[in-house]
Amino acid sequence: MPRKRKRTKPERHLILSIIRWLARLTSLASITLMFIIFNQADLHPPGLPVKDLVLFICFPLGVSLGFIIAWGWERPGAIVSLLSFAVFCILYFVFKSSVPTEAHYLAALLFPALLFLTTGILSNRT
Repeated sequence: MPRKRKRTKPERHLILSIIRWLARLTSLASITLMFIIFNQADLHPPGLPVKDLVLFICFPLGVSLGFIIAWGWERPGAIVSLLSFAVFCILYFVFKSSVPTEAHYLAALLFPALLFLTTGILSNRT
């Protein structure tokens, strides 16, 4: 049985850099897409009911804030994004007694958070 080749430091650094930049670029795309979606839905914070405003704070604002934090600190930013989405889903269920019908599409926008979390764990950097 062939032995596994251990990755050298430069290879590992290159892989982490690629994942980190992929996370950053996809986070910009996700932030842009989230705000396009919410702009098209004609949801503007000043005219929203309080329950919808709370949901808006969790998603997309909380998720976007997490992405921005993750540019400097991968793990904390990813956790903020993932927790914001989880709180959004829980509050949506509490407020409306159902899950968001588009939850799987919205969850796809969290892909950068998973990449940031992966980078943060692999690099042991907070």
